[in-house]
Amino acid sequence: MGLAPGREVPPHIDIHYYWRTHLRIHIPVITNPGVLFTCGDETVHMAAGECWVFNSFLRHDVQNKGDAQRIHLVLDTVGGGILPELMRAAEKGALNRGCWLLALALAKA
Repeated sequence: MGLAPGREVPPHIDIHYYWRTHLRIHIPVITNPGVLFTCGDETVHMAAGECWVFNSFLRHDVQNKGDAQRIHLVLDTVGGGILPELMRAAEKGALNRGCWLLALALAKA
C-alpha cells in the first residue's frame, strides 16, 4: 500500500461488516519520519520493519508530510494459527496504548 509525498488518507472509521471479522496488519517497508498515522487521540510514526495492529473502529487517518513515498505491506486476516498468541505476547512486552498494539513479536515469528 503506497502513499505519495504530500498525500493523505482522510479521517475515517472502518464500519463495514468486513472489519468485524478481519484484522489489518501494517508492516512498513519504505517510510520517512514525515509519515504520521493517527488513531483515536494518538499519532505515531510506524518505523520500517515494525508490525502494527490498530483498532480500525476508531477514527484514523494517515499523512505523508515527507518527501518520499511510503510503502506498507498490508495483510488482512481473520486470525487463527499462532497469530492470537503472538499478539498477546506483543501486548505484554511492547507498546500497547489504547488504540495501538506494536506487535514486534510478529516480525520474530
